Amino acid sequence: MVLAPIALFVYNRPEHTKRTIDSLSNNDYAEQSELFVFCDGPKPDTNMDKIREVRSIVKEATGFKKVIVYEKKQCRFGKIHYIWSD
Repeated sequence: MVLAPIALFVYNRPEHTKRTIDSLSNNDYAEQSELFVFCDGPKPDTNMDKIREVRSIVKEATGFKKVIVYEKKQCRFGKIHYIWSD
């Protein structure tokens, strides 16, 4: 069976990120699924602590066939830039 990949967009909510990844990894087909995580970059003058915590959580994610993490170095103003940017 060919499974669709899972896309997860994250920013600065570590508790939500952890719960979401845990929930996704508990699904029946998680071990056969690829998880793509898109971490948006910080806005100017943003406290980086929660952003770093979120990035650490996604890098430690397990329970999937593969976890691919994309990190933006600066703010790209939301999800649409991941979909359309080079």
